[in-house]
Amino acid sequence: MKRRRSARSFVIALALLGACAHRSAPVAPTATASAGPLDAITASRLELIERTLHAVAAVRGLPVTSRPRIELVDDDKFNTACLADHLRLGYGTQATQKECSDVFAYYDSVRDSVVLPAARVASLRAGDRSGVLSHELEHWLVAHTLPALPELGERDATLASAALAEGDAMITSLAYVLSLSRLRLADYIQRALAEFSRDEEKSIDDKSSFLYSLGARFVGELFARGGFRAVDEAFRRPPTSTAEILHVDRYLAHQPLPKVATSLPLPPGFTVDYRESMGELGLRHFLAACVPPATAIAIADDYMADDNTASKPTPDAHHVMGRLVILWRNELAAMTFARMMSRCPDPDVQVV
Repeated sequence: MKRRRSARSFVIALALLGACAHRSAPVAPTATASAGPLDAITASRLELIERTLHAVAAVRGLPVTSRPRIELVDDDKFNTACLADHLRLGYGTQATQKECSDVFAYYDSVRDSVVLPAARVASLRAGDRSGVLSHELEHWLVAHTLPALPELGERDATLASAALAEGDAMITSLAYVLSLSRLRLADYIQRALAEFSRDEEKSIDDKSSFLYSLGARFVGELFARGGFRAVDEAFRRPPTSTAEILHVDRYLAHQPLPKVATSLPLPPGFTVDYRESMGELGLRHFLAACVPPATAIAIADDYMADDNTASKPTPDAHHVMGRLVILWRNELAAMTFARMMSRCPDPDVQVV
């Protein structure tokens, strides 16, 4: 699942540790299955992969119940598969092509395998790219030990679920890298949370910053309150909105999300194409077209729920419309939103 930010937790760990040398804890190696004969270097790297898996499982507190399937593929096949997955997740083509050339591994949830480009395996070293690899191995580990996250349908709920999965892998990878220097995540978690929060404004327009940085902040907040057991519980009761990812206290409140619905029809000539929640992250993006990112975040902080409707094109195919009904925390928040939107330069936006 993780593609773009698997090195982020490793970089943060280095920032927290300074220039410390990494020492791997000894773990008894076992063979890892792979198709075809292996040269000595590749075989040793596969043993390192399995040792990394056991070390990741130890810091995460989950059992290793089987051996992961490791697929070694040529660069062209790896980059093609990586590119297709990035595009499926909605990333841009140009940025994706460069990122895939830099990616070291990914977990293929459909094939239930960890995929690596064979030509890059020889560069794997303990404490180096094993820090990046730990992210993908954590995805495999969770898939084999914790409840599968449900497919919730709506985009906002899907983003929340993905942020939990990626945030968990980020925090676990950070814990693993710290463990290489015999340090504990609990002693560094507050500094890590501050680092992840630096991507808050960037996350408005960059999906990966939301999934990986703010997802890691959400999981890190859970860890700070109850360790990885609290994170395990989140997989049993996953967040269902980006608002819960952005505000962990809302998730921990265990309150059902309010529902917003209107019986008002669309104007004559328009018919409904789809209806779903925009969510707080989507609202931040919507607001950022009119105000600076920090202001958009502050206004959206009082968001509670919404009903977002998009129309099909009119018969002349010249017009579509969207209708957004928002439930705000209080009247002042609603009035603040209305005043801001009245000054928005977009003439097609009307507030009623």
